[in-house]
Amino acid sequence: EVKEEENIKLESMYASLKDKTEPLRLKLEAKQKDLAPLTKSKADCQNELDLVNTEIEIVEKSTTEAMQKVQDSKEELKETESKLKSLPQEIKSCRLELKELNIELEDNVKNVATLVENEQKLEQVVRDGRSRVEAAKASLAM
Repeated sequence: EVKEEENIKLESMYASLKDKTEPLRLKLEAKQKDLAPLTKSKADCQNELDLVNTEIEIVEKSTTEAMQKVQDSKEELKETESKLKSLPQEIKSCRLELKELNIELEDNVKNVATLVENEQKLEQVVRDGRSRVEAAKASLAM
């Protein structure tokens, strides 16, 4: 019974306030209708902002990668320039070594020619010696 009495009192209060709250409810509904396009506009703006932020991130990443490539290229260029500076000295050194090797080759060619000549002389000596041995055998055999 106490609850029923409270419910009745509560309904009575609602009924008495209905006339006072009705204009407020209508104003609230009107404001909510006015708010709907603004809410949509806010969502559209947020989506556009998200898209722009994504594009910014992509551009920043591309820029960072490009800057790294530029730095790498600068370092490679510096190394190449360093190698290029030392190249004339290396060429000079190689030419000197080639000259020394050519002299050594000429000496070796002369040595081979001398050895071939000595070999021919020794072969002649051996042939002469064999001839004498054959002649000596022949004279002993008679």
